[in-house]
Amino acid sequence: MRVEERVTGELAVLSLSGSMLTGGPSVMLAKMVRSLLDRRCHHIVIDVGHVHYADSGGLGALVEAFTAARNRGGTIEMSNATRRFKDLLIATRLLLVFDCADEEDEAIESRTAVN
Repeated sequence: MRVEERVTGELAVLSLSGSMLTGGPSVMLAKMVRSLLDRRCHHIVIDVGHVHYADSGGLGALVEAFTAARNRGGTIEMSNATRRFKDLLIATRLLLVFDCADEEDEAIESRTAVN
């Protein structure tokens, strides 16, 4: 998995691509979120539009990132989830946990409105 980071003020966008697999870069996702929160980026959008596969470890990394943000007063919203990725979130009932916008701009606007 590859992660591209863009930060503007208190908002960060993490664009993920590739496979979200147990171990490796998936483990780094929660660490990146904690680092962003330490740098006062309280609103994070995770763009999953280019994630073509996620296993339980990859989903666990998303949950860990969400928990880290919530425990530090931050928010996380996913964007650009493909139908397949949304089906995975539905099957695991994680769609009840995560806010999920159709487009990145919609997610950014939503996170900006939280301020």
